[in-house]
Amino acid sequence: VRFDERGQIPALGGFDFSEEALEFAREKAPTAELYPGDICDPEVRTRDLDLIISMDVLYIPGAERAAAGLRELVRNLREGGLFIVNLPALDWLYSEHDIAVHTSERFTRRRTMAMLEDAGLTVELLSHRLCLLFPLVLVPRLGLVRTAFLFGLLNVAVALIGLHIFAPQLPRRGRALKVAAVLV
Repeated sequence: VRFDERGQIPALGGFDFSEEALEFAREKAPTAELYPGDICDPEVRTRDLDLIISMDVLYIPGAERAAAGLRELVRNLREGGLFIVNLPALDWLYSEHDIAVHTSERFTRRRTMAMLEDAGLTVELLSHRLCLLFPLVLVPRLGLVRTAFLFGLLNVAVALIGLHIFAPQLPRRGRALKVAAVLV
């Protein structure tokens, strides 16, 4: 994505290995320049990009195979540009879904930081996007019985953790943030 001086998007483009994904994208963004490509050796048709978004891509070939392609994308990102990447986390969460979608690698914070810095990026925010849903994934993996009381406690814990994690992003309006939790 490249923005003009008014904040409009004069150049929107992208690539995908899947023709089916490209067709779907063309339906959603008919004016975008969309073409077949591979993250391991991308053809970047637009230079000086303001924004690059990689959603659920790098984990398929893995960090090592995608390293050169990632560096090529970063090379085309203008200074001060933003690179957003979404990756699956934690090896122990590997499941049948990963097999179905051809996941070759899950990422830890340390591996993700190293991969992005090696590509030439300065990481400003690295977070687990679905951290608030994590207890819902954890409970069955631990073999715990799902009960209303247990999930009530988990909901309170998730809310408090979420407030702690996202406190810097919450708007400040001159008053303290108050939390009330009632267990029934």
